Amino acid sequence: MKFNFGRLLDNRRLLMILSLVTSVIIWLVIVYYVEPDKVQTIRNVPVTITTDQVDALAALNLRIVDSEIETVDVRIEGARPVVGAVKPADVDIRADLSGITAPGSFDVVLSGGKTGNYSAGDKFGKGFTLAQADAISPTTVRVRVDRQAQKTFQVATDIEGLQTPEDYVRGQTKVSPREITISGPETDVGRIDKCVVSISFDAPITSSKTRTGQIVLYDAEGNELDSSLLTMSAETADVTIPVLKQKELPVSVEYLNVPSGFPIDWLEDEYSVASLLVAGPEELIDAYSQLDMGFININEITIDSNFFSFDVKGFLPSGFTNLSGVDTVIVTIKTADMLEGNYTIPGDNIRVTNVPVNYSVTVESPSISGVHIIGDADVMATLSGSDLVAEVDMSTKDVSSPGPYTMPVRISAPGKGLAWASGDYTVLVNIKER
Repeated sequence: MKFNFGRLLDNRRLLMILSLVTSVIIWLVIVYYVEPDKVQTIRNVPVTITTDQVDALAALNLRIVDSEIETVDVRIEGARPVVGAVKPADVDIRADLSGITAPGSFDVVLSGGKTGNYSAGDKFGKGFTLAQADAISPTTVRVRVDRQAQKTFQVATDIEGLQTPEDYVRGQTKVSPREITISGPETDVGRIDKCVVSISFDAPITSSKTRTGQIVLYDAEGNELDSSLLTMSAETADVTIPVLKQKELPVSVEYLNVPSGFPIDWLEDEYSVASLLVAGPEELIDAYSQLDMGFININEITIDSNFFSFDVKGFLPSGFTNLSGVDTVIVTIKTADMLEGNYTIPGDNIRVTNVPVNYSVTVESPSISGVHIIGDADVMATLSGSDLVAEVDMSTKDVSSPGPYTMPVRISAPGKGLAWASGDYTVLVNIKER
């Protein structure tokens, strides 16, 4: 069969395929033989600073605190297949910090080449190089270097809209933490004049409130400072506004060792102040109708020693504040019209009460002499030792071990009226098992 070349050339599809193959061959020839190298721009190449450079600055008590540029564009050249495969991580661009010996901002020169782990060009027998002109853009980078500093500041408050009703009082504002430590570039720390936490209220408050706010830094002119390069021991603070309700409360005392049947209501006492203006948490102060100052031992009252002092701090409930300006309340027992005398209580008038089962108690003391009695003049005019009774209360004693014991007695003048014993008295008793 005879090959017809003319008919072959008349086949348009075949001619198109031959043209494409020919073009590719010509392009490959140009790429590998006529123009084998290519210049290409690699964008977003990171700028690195070596550990040795950081250590050199640290030896001068310096550190890099800011850099205006983190990446640059780099023009490289080399074989087309190599250049086309290069990525930003394959290019090593370094900042030269060797001339920096003091704090400040510096424009440092950039230089570079291939990274140590670059391998994209190995199969072609060569790598790439930086272009001869304008290889790195920009050619320098501004670096700020400063010393590290640390300082402690008090946290101030800025409170807006704080109001309380008339019968409420605000306590001292509390901030937590009260102070913070800030570290960072010496220049930035030196600009700080005050640290402020701001809070606001949109309605009057009748109880203690706590708000949390961001701590903001200001310079001496009142301008807010950028804290992005600073490290703060706390970035927020809790502001507590104590709010207490005011109330006028009467003061009162109770009496100890009051004999049975003693007309305590006849004992006249006088207070240096009848009431105190205090403030406390609303939910607590509403439960109080008076302030109990404590106790007066009736055995300690005499004609000459008839006043008792109570420290307001000692009896004020926890969380309450004294607004009265009075630090001490004095209670005076009226004894001006009273008389006093010494008496002997006969043994028959010494009684034992609350004796435990299976025990017997015998009073060994024949009498109690020298009992000092104070009372109303009319009562004392007719009072005798036989009118007095001494009571031994065995419920105050552990009687598990028999034997003789000295026991205190409570003395009274039953039915006689306003009269009481001053001082402490005892008798000897003998406890036996039945």
